[in-house]
Amino acid sequence: MKFSQISAIVVTLIISFVVVMWLASTVPTIVFDGDKPTPNDTEKNEDEPPPSVDGTEQTNPFDLTIEGPHPIAVLEEEFFNFGEMALEETGTHAFVIKNEGEVELELAKGPVQCKCTISGLKQDTIPPGGEAAIELEYTPKSLGEFAQGAIIWTNDPQNPEIRIRVEGRMVQAIIISPQNAWNLGPIPKGKPVELLGDISSIVETSFDITSIETSSAAVKMEAVALTDADKSRLNAKSGYHLIGSYQPSEEAGEIHETITIHTTLEKKPIIEFQVKGNRSGPISIIGPGWSAGTRSLNLGRIAVENAHSQRLIFMIEPAEEEIKFTEIETSPSFIKASVKAEENAPDAARHRFTFIVEIPKGSPKGIWNSKTPGKITLKTNHPNLSKININLQMTIQ
Repeated sequence: MKFSQISAIVVTLIISFVVVMWLASTVPTIVFDGDKPTPNDTEKNEDEPPPSVDGTEQTNPFDLTIEGPHPIAVLEEEFFNFGEMALEETGTHAFVIKNEGEVELELAKGPVQCKCTISGLKQDTIPPGGEAAIELEYTPKSLGEFAQGAIIWTNDPQNPEIRIRVEGRMVQAIIISPQNAWNLGPIPKGKPVELLGDISSIVETSFDITSIETSSAAVKMEAVALTDADKSRLNAKSGYHLIGSYQPSEEAGEIHETITIHTTLEKKPIIEFQVKGNRSGPISIIGPGWSAGTRSLNLGRIAVENAHSQRLIFMIEPAEEEIKFTEIETSPSFIKASVKAEENAPDAARHRFTFIVEIPKGSPKGIWNSKTPGKITLKTNHPNLSKININLQMTIQ
């Protein structure tokens, strides 16, 4: 082979090698994360300062090329643990910085993850032998562990940045059991149903229950302070057992009662519980505006120039004697009420009656609500249903 041919081959190989290397340099390295390839452009630097939440410039603003005497920044503690904190509670801690150098120590706020203020300073400087406090404030927004920090820049060339950090655990301040309601389900006739619960706090060292209100006399409730053994079992600093009962009425239907507890807790001054259930009994009442839980009939708004009437259906268990309504009382007295027996099969499980409430035209104006209702009382000869009480709510205008 001639020398010129060999030279041509060598040149071709060199050019091919250069082209291959150039193409390789333009293709990004791919790192596989599971099934998803991602470009490996940069690596995370674990020593990078925390991201700033207030837009603060993330570089030290001071000249650190000081010759001769210089300040010496000494931090007494680098982190503080708040322990358990309540939801939306704000924790504040002061970190002390001393200047053990021979010239003034200058400070500036760097990147922060929470609110940070520099207090006790004149123009953000500490004289030789002096000290100042840096207050770091944090308000956790969700339950669980948290750790937040901040960087303070200094003009100490040996210690140009000081990192401070707070830690803690966000907890539910007030623990309530049951959380929303006592769901009693089917309730047996006549027998009281026990209501048991707790209100406790793992943050507050003490609080008072000032009063307890119930929506009717059928609900009883009292609060008993937790013993030391109870507090240990519930991991609580303070709290109360709730001990009560619900006495079902003779009427069948859904039960809906409310228990309102007033406390001295700043974040929970009022705590409401619902008591829900249902009961079958000698009577079921059906119709628009009827609430079995409060045994009330809502007639709505009534124009004084118009008459108004509303119907309910009574379904009553039969008795040995024919069921009769012996007396009907109304308050206020202008309310008219009547009951009519419907035709029922001899073997019917319940006998049907139509109950009618009438508000005559020209009745006095007024408001009758849950606190000051109208009243209708119907007395019967039924051995298990001596009377039926109905509360009326209406506005006559």
